[in-house]
Amino acid sequence: MKEFVDFVPAPDQIVQLYEKLDRGESLELEWKNPGRRPPTPVAEEKPAEAELPATEADNKDFDFDEDFGEGLVTPQRRNPGSALKGSARKLTTSLDGVLSSMKRHRKIEEMDDDTPKKAQ
Repeated sequence: MKEFVDFVPAPDQIVQLYEKLDRGESLELEWKNPGRRPPTPVAEEKPAEAELPATEADNKDFDFDEDFGEGLVTPQRRNPGSALKGSARKLTTSLDGVLSSMKRHRKIEEMDDDTPKKAQ
């Protein structure tokens, strides 16, 4: 906080500065670039020696001859030029499909509008 106490000018200087600003004059700054601060030192941590788990020695009854490949599904390559299947296929719309959908919705709306009139 001591740095800021020296920075605050006296009240009569503040009045003079405001008067200069009121007249349109520019203020002179007395400021020095403090420069860059040195980088913060990083504490280097040495990795702890890896300890082998004690359960490895107890687990001697494991059978390494089992086939684990039976349940695995390997991805199959797609032949170039073949069509994609399911959700991987790109969806496209045609104008005929849009028009038929509009007709269908219009018929459904007309049926909904006619139903309450007949009920009354």
